[in-house]
Amino acid sequence: MAGTDSFVQVPPDSTGKLVDCDSLTTGSGTVQRERHRVAGAAAAELADVRNANAGATDYGLVTREAPKSWKLFNVLLTASGDGTIVAAVVGKRLKVYWFLVQNQDGSNSVNVIWKSATNVLLGPVFLQSVSSWREADPPPSFAVATNAGEALVLNLDAARNVRVVGAYWDDDAS
Repeated sequence: MAGTDSFVQVPPDSTGKLVDCDSLTTGSGTVQRERHRVAGAAAAELADVRNANAGATDYGLVTREAPKSWKLFNVLLTASGDGTIVAAVVGKRLKVYWFLVQNQDGSNSVNVIWKSATNVLLGPVFLQSVSSWREADPPPSFAVATNAGEALVLNLDAARNVRVVGAYWDDDAS
């Protein structure tokens, strides 16, 4: 929907005020959309809101997609093998932006591997007794992500008490 500069004349005084708007074509036909702009002193100093970086001579506000709803996980694994941390979501990737894996066993070490279902994502990482592994990447980056429609899994090479906490969001398959 590309807009065209235009105005709508409204009455309340003898000359009629002008309201700044865009004229654009929608499914309902051509419509006028009132626009609100951040403006400077000169006529050309109008800040456009765009999903792109501003050019060297542009006035603009850079916008980003609002972050997805973040969800938390807090799981205690005690058995060797694959343990599901977050169940699969049909058609979605699970993107973890921070996690902490803590070996709570007081005398034994463990190797841990992050997986997307059965596919290795990250690891193995060796955790001594009572030690931890943490990673964080600020969104929209992520520390680890599953394939679309697959569960987030942590594999333990031995039966230990391993606490896994973190935050993630589910995202379209991209």
